[in-house]
Amino acid sequence: NAIAYTSQVIWARLESTGCFGYDLVSFTISILPVPAFNNPNALSLDLKQCDADGTDDNSTLFDLTQHAAMLTGNQAGVTISYFLSTDDASTGNNPITAPQAYANISSPQTIFMRMQNNVTGCLTISSFDIEITKIIAGEPLDISLCDTNLSGVQEFDLAQNNVLILNGNTDASITYYRSESDAEAENNPIGPIYQNETAYSNQVIWARLESTSGCFGYDIKSFSIIVNPLPVFNNPSSAFLKLEKCDSDGVDDQSTDFDLTQHEMLFIGNQAGMQFSYHITSADAVSGTDEILLPNVYANISNPQVIHVRMTNSTTGCFAVSQFEIEIINPVTAGDPVNLALCDFDQNGLQNFNLAANDDAVKNGIPGTKVTYFASLLDAENNANPIPDVYPNAQPYQAQTIWARLENITGCFGFDVKSFTISILPIPTVNFALEIKDFTRDENSIAIIIPNADLFEFALNESGFSDSTFFNGLNPGLYTVHIRSKDGCMETSRETAILNYPKFFTPNGDTYNDFWRIPFLSFFPDAHITIFDRYGKVITAF
Repeated sequence: NAIAYTSQVIWARLESTGCFGYDLVSFTISILPVPAFNNPNALSLDLKQCDADGTDDNSTLFDLTQHAAMLTGNQAGVTISYFLSTDDASTGNNPITAPQAYANISSPQTIFMRMQNNVTGCLTISSFDIEITKIIAGEPLDISLCDTNLSGVQEFDLAQNNVLILNGNTDASITYYRSESDAEAENNPIGPIYQNETAYSNQVIWARLESTSGCFGYDIKSFSIIVNPLPVFNNPSSAFLKLEKCDSDGVDDQSTDFDLTQHEMLFIGNQAGMQFSYHITSADAVSGTDEILLPNVYANISNPQVIHVRMTNSTTGCFAVSQFEIEIINPVTAGDPVNLALCDFDQNGLQNFNLAANDDAVKNGIPGTKVTYFASLLDAENNANPIPDVYPNAQPYQAQTIWARLENITGCFGFDVKSFTISILPIPTVNFALEIKDFTRDENSIAIIIPNADLFEFALNESGFSDSTFFNGLNPGLYTVHIRSKDGCMETSRETAILNYPKFFTPNGDTYNDFWRIPFLSFFPDAHITIFDRYGKVITAF
């Protein structure tokens, strides 16, 4: 034909091969269009549905004709029939007799369509698939927990995997099992809150996803539950973890840079994949927030200060928290000064005190230090308004506190402050009496009678001072009694005598015992002596 899709008249000439003559006849030729499957939006023609007919046989009824109206479109006089093979579709043999309720014989299964023009007989063939859809579970993730109770056993929430296992299915249920066989047979379901059975051993859990919409079918997936141990802060030798430094950065502010990371290798031991962060509070360490950004050059903000360290296993995410202290240490510790007291010899309550007398005690044997004195603690701490080493007390007869500041002068900032008092001691007035027992053989004694005896100490001749006011076992003779105040502001002495009389005298002029007299009687001017004979008659008195 010369022109597409138009009719054309053809003439045939019949002519005799012997006799002259011929005849003419005409007929028409035309191209008839083939029916076309209309699918303007290129929709998938495949049919999928679940096995919901009450029999679990992977077969159900399909309506093969549900796309027929769309496929026909506005074509008139065409018929669509359905076949199980392409050959049957081509010949028209063995059409499916009830295409609106066709039970598949396999899944998936290809169905062939024959569209035929009822007038022209022209046809075209196409196909689509029908399939019994099964519920498909998504891939769950392994669930790991950290061993927070240090037992290797934890409670797992298996439902954490529900969304993944559902895989977009809405009408479905999930159950969990210890084994694949239990999941297949729906025996012994567990969870969803489930405690692992063996400490620190991985355990496989099986999840069964099953339709709840009436469709037969299920799917099974597995995942593991794992209890991961916490990192351990190793310190096998119980090393001293506190970091101590003196303030040697040039600014006297009780702060300097610390390297917080210097214990990391000790803490790690033989553990792998450990990461550290350092925090100012315990809560921050537990939550892993607000970590110290430069832990190797961290300037303390208080003294001492607790640093909280978090060690995390980079593989499992499990962590442990510990702590240690950092401290600016004072390079000096002052010794204890002594209180200074001076006697009020001028009777005015004022004296010049030599504060430097306490230098050695305050320095406490520490070289490279100096001592400065202050009238207040605040001045001593701020190193302000020092007072001279020779210092007059401020108020008569009132004790005054002096503050000694010991500081290092060899590079490290640091000081210590100790206090002592200066005071004026009044000159005590002493009134005392001596009680003497004499004229005995070996029981002679001297007793000192004095008020407030505990404020004084006593000596007889050169015997050495003591607290005792009584001296006995004395021979007749001359004695000096010494009394001094324990504060050293007063000392006095008095001579006295222990008396005894001679038992005989020999007035024969030989100069030996020619006269009878009592030695040292002059110490007792009021003494009166009377001499009797053996009959009691007074011989003489004086």
